[in-house]
Amino acid sequence: MGLRDKIKESWNQHNEQGFWGDVRKTVTFPFRVLFFIIAWLFKGPIIVVVFLVIILILILPFTAYRSGSLGVWAQEAQISLGKIPFIGPAISTISSVAPAIWSPESFVELQEEYTWKATVDDNVGNQDLGLEFDDFKAQPDIYDKDNIPDKIIAFGDGQINSLMDDSELTFECDADNGEIQGEITNPYGPIKLQEGITKYFRARCEYDGKDFEIGDELQTSYTLRLKADYSFNTLGYLTIYTLSQDKLEEYKYDKENIFSNINDKHLNKGTGGVESTYTSGPVKLILHGYFDQPLSEEGPFGDGSAYNLAIILKRDINWDGTLREIKNIYFYTMEGIDLEEGSFEYVEDGGLFKKYRISNGALEELNSRCLNEFKVFDLDCWKGSNVATYVDFIINVNEEELTQLYLQAEVEYIYQSEIKELIKFT
Repeated sequence: MGLRDKIKESWNQHNEQGFWGDVRKTVTFPFRVLFFIIAWLFKGPIIVVVFLVIILILILPFTAYRSGSLGVWAQEAQISLGKIPFIGPAISTISSVAPAIWSPESFVELQEEYTWKATVDDNVGNQDLGLEFDDFKAQPDIYDKDNIPDKIIAFGDGQINSLMDDSELTFECDADNGEIQGEITNPYGPIKLQEGITKYFRARCEYDGKDFEIGDELQTSYTLRLKADYSFNTLGYLTIYTLSQDKLEEYKYDKENIFSNINDKHLNKGTGGVESTYTSGPVKLILHGYFDQPLSEEGPFGDGSAYNLAIILKRDINWDGTLREIKNIYFYTMEGIDLEEGSFEYVEDGGLFKKYRISNGALEELNSRCLNEFKVFDLDCWKGSNVATYVDFIINVNEEELTQLYLQAEVEYIYQSEIKELIKFT
């Protein structure tokens, strides 16, 4: 239908009999023509603009939340909306009734919880984390035993990615398990790594040719080895569900109904068992609780007794290399969970989480459990649960509704990977 037809249809719809009808038609006709012209010209753009505004309204808060500026964004929106008549008083009422919604501190806490959990969840199966050697080759790899060069040179290539900021990568090389020492001539000194950024490297190792003297009855081959030490961390968390003891008694023989509305793939609703989650890496950071959930203020043995949790560092057999040194273990608790005195010392209150660090004595003892004569962890020793420390905690909330909290841990360590190359003398 064209513009002319629309104007005619409007005329017919508003047609009235009599003198006053004629007057009304005459007076309103120019305005109706103008209205239809504007509607016809701007109908499409207006729909597009309205659609874009709706999309922005939905996207902006989430984007601000992910970037950590949601608290500031909410404050500015409150100030701007407060200046609009009629809307301003409503905004003031809402902000006074529900201050947590508009509190920047609340958004910081939400972001802190979201960021940590999201970091762990996003990197559970991240195959890019850690160090991977692509190749280690001597050039050449076969030598004349009567004409050994002054220098034997080998190159190692690979890549590394770490969740730690300002972590370091260093190299060393030897032959025949340390009987012959080589020298790293490139890179000079440690390589600095940035969090989450893949770094490609090439290491150059030089050996003195005279160290490979070959006699008639001596060996005719040597195994070169390139070792890489890098600082790394593994993050993990365990979901904790709490419920008042009185309410828990009502569900004593029907645990599945307690968790009926919970969507947690790590939760066994029938038994109340919860598996911990940790980031990909050479060390499995397992938080193993010697209890079923939900937990209550009464504790496992009544009278506010403490729950026991093991922090286990276990070797991931899919990774080459071994642990060289545990640098630190941090443990984090939320409000509602109190850590009892033990092998962890209080560091600071970070808002949503309280931070604890393993004591120097406990760390030293932990490092000594599987250390071998080469000053690295024996593979057979730490593939089980030999490297573990423990914490005791109590629950100080007794809500009648199921409450979800988190226990978090982080281990920082030096890991050593290696790659080998066989050279022959003929």
